Amino acid sequence: MARAGYALSSFVNRCVLLQGMALVLIASAVWFFSDWLVQAFDLSVNASLIQVYAAVVLTEGLSRVHRDQLLSSLLMQWAAQLAQLLRNGIVLLVVALLYWGGHNIELKQVAWAELAASSLSLLLGMGLLQRRLMRERVEADPSAAKLAPAWSELRPLALNAWQASLTNLLWSGQVIVMLVSRFAGNEAAAVLGFARNLAEQLRRLMPIEFLFNFIRSFLVSRFAPGREAELLNRVAVLVRLNAVLVLPLAVVTFFVGDALSGALSGGKFSSAGAALTLWLVWIVVWSHHRLSDLTAHLFKCSGAVGRASLIVALLALPAFVTAAFSGSALLVLALLVVSEFGYVWLTLRWTLQARGLTYPLSQLRLWRLLLPAGASAAVMAWVHLSTPIWLGIGGALVFAMGAAALRVVSLVDFNAFRGPAQPAARAAV
Repeated sequence: MARAGYALSSFVNRCVLLQGMALVLIASAVWFFSDWLVQAFDLSVNASLIQVYAAVVLTEGLSRVHRDQLLSSLLMQWAAQLAQLLRNGIVLLVVALLYWGGHNIELKQVAWAELAASSLSLLLGMGLLQRRLMRERVEADPSAAKLAPAWSELRPLALNAWQASLTNLLWSGQVIVMLVSRFAGNEAAAVLGFARNLAEQLRRLMPIEFLFNFIRSFLVSRFAPGREAELLNRVAVLVRLNAVLVLPLAVVTFFVGDALSGALSGGKFSSAGAALTLWLVWIVVWSHHRLSDLTAHLFKCSGAVGRASLIVALLALPAFVTAAFSGSALLVLALLVVSEFGYVWLTLRWTLQARGLTYPLSQLRLWRLLLPAGASAAVMAWVHLSTPIWLGIGGALVFAMGAAALRVVSLVDFNAFRGPAQPAARAAV
């Protein structure tokens, strides 16, 4: 009875060990080269602070392996959210205590708070994961072991995904913030980083991000050879759902982004509106990134993921450096949006060509996406020059129109999600 449970435990522990070794190497490199990093990127911090964050890289990295990958993949979102809540709560509590105590909040104090929070979050995630694995060893169905794919199938998929993940880091949001800090100055990087943090909070609330593990399990369970067109239609519907929620927000920030960022930052970053708008546009494209990767893996074309990420990295990184050297942080961010779009286009093009398919652009219904965005633009243009009260009324109207669009314009085709689960699909991933 417990054979399948032990197989699952062995697989999970290997995943943790492999990624843990990589994180140890990265954290060790950051620790030993902390002095060089301070000089190379002209950072206004001590090398000791970089070393603290090297430890954060290790603990938070392992914590995310448990939270974002393993617990979520086992449909234990409640455990992943609990570990994330613990981490964020500890950091917030430390900062609040320092503020209420009248102390100056220094970056080193925040760094140590993050290290403690990540460590406790890791311990909680490890405990909940091991408890689940122990239960699986007792309750697992032996027939489930027959559905496990062979290592010969997993090896190329894992290598392509691993290579793509590493290559994607070269043209990620973190990298462009570092490049802007190095070539355009800390002030420009601070504005870009603040806008990115705001956009990241919104991204986590989007359906594709917040419910991604559920969506992934749903798409995999209903995929089988010969039903590729159904998967593509479902992907298009999910992208459309994400876009209809984000585009009105991008329109709002286009008109009043400076005032919004200034209010949220206490006046420190009142010029972050344009950057915030571009980050939201990036979210619209990013919503297709993870779904295009999943499509490539399900179609057994994981090589497309590796090739696309490598080509984009070779083209994007020199462009980022050139734009950052010119001092234009917004140009670097715009290039990130273009790079993300290029990655999605290349991945899907190669994946679908291998199967003789075309992307169902009609399912995106782009003209319908323009309705809530256009209505939002009209409202914000009307209230832009009005009083703050009317500005608030305009914002409420924007969200009301977004909700109405979901209901009236039928932006979500729920018929695309009907259909029985296909057990055979589980063996394909």
